[in-house]
Amino acid sequence: MTFQETDERRGYLNAFVCFSAGLVCGWVVKGASKRVFPIRRLWNIKDSFGAGTSMCRPKMVMVVRSDLGMTSGKVASQCSHAAVACYELVRGSDIAEHWKAQGQPKVVLKQDKGEFGLLELLKHAKSLGVPATVVRDAGRTQISAGSAAVLGIGPADSEKVDSIVGHLKLY
Repeated sequence: MTFQETDERRGYLNAFVCFSAGLVCGWVVKGASKRVFPIRRLWNIKDSFGAGTSMCRPKMVMVVRSDLGMTSGKVASQCSHAAVACYELVRGSDIAEHWKAQGQPKVVLKQDKGEFGLLELLKHAKSLGVPATVVRDAGRTQISAGSAAVLGIGPADSEKVDSIVGHLKLY
């Protein structure tokens, strides 16, 4: 057996050992994750927000008024206020826990129909039983006090949220 053949066999052996170790690690992690974080109970969600579907994919959406001309920093601040306020509406519920377990998906959209447009979306969300809130600015920096700047919707089932804001574009 030549030196080159020996190196080839070692290479194959190393690849086999690494592959086997990867399989074992995968099985261990899969088994541990089922015991540490039982995801199964999250698939049977039933709460007042109508997320009783077997494959609920919750998300949160922030709708920004593009007609106000806010800077990106101001938009980020207002969206943060909306996200916290929306979470407070559902804190402790199954949908909140499922949303957190799914990575807290959030989407920022824009609309240019002014305050009236935000309030119409809010009314639609409430009629479907989806948690929603309007963030009004304090008026200390860029926009006037009391201006409705951002509408937060969810967390709720993504299909319901999409039925409310599916026509809007990304910010």
